[in-house]
Amino acid sequence: MSLYELKEQCYAEIERCWEFAEERYNTDLWYVLIVWSNAMTRCAGEASFAYKKLPPDEIPTPLNRIRIGKKIKLSIPLLLTASSEFIYNTPAHEAAHIIEWVVYGRKSHGPKFVEIAQQLGIDGTRCHNFKIEVKHQKRYPIHCLCDTPHMMTINKITRMQNGTRSYQCKKCKTPLLPTIGS
Repeated sequence: MSLYELKEQCYAEIERCWEFAEERYNTDLWYVLIVWSNAMTRCAGEASFAYKKLPPDEIPTPLNRIRIGKKIKLSIPLLLTASSEFIYNTPAHEAAHIIEWVVYGRKSHGPKFVEIAQQLGIDGTRCHNFKIEVKHQKRYPIHCLCDTPHMMTINKITRMQNGTRSYQCKKCKTPLLPTIGS
């Protein structure tokens, strides 16, 4: 199945959740932004909110919470790795967070969230159990003045060379040199 088709199945699952919210809670959620990320390799999804201050005389209610920007971010690597499990669980899980926030004014994994998740047909557990392949970055030896080898990733070495980060030897307390050793 292509990435496009997998994403379409996720959109259909989110649409099912919005229809549920509309029917059960009389809430319109069609304006939620769905974003796909290649960078999310461990986290399956994320629900977030762009908070905007309400006028001082306005009390927070489901109706005025609707105007606040909401976003669901989903992992492309995990979608491709655990397709059927991902499609069935992750979009509904993140949608449950949005529904909980709009209806009850909070986002958690508490009893209200679990109740909404179960109504959507998922268990409401906090973490996924998708089998993911963790890629470890290659490490390079970096030396200090006392010649103690330190193993660092290319990302740390680049930060040292750019001057955005510095590291020191735990033994001799001298700065580590940002050159790759042999």
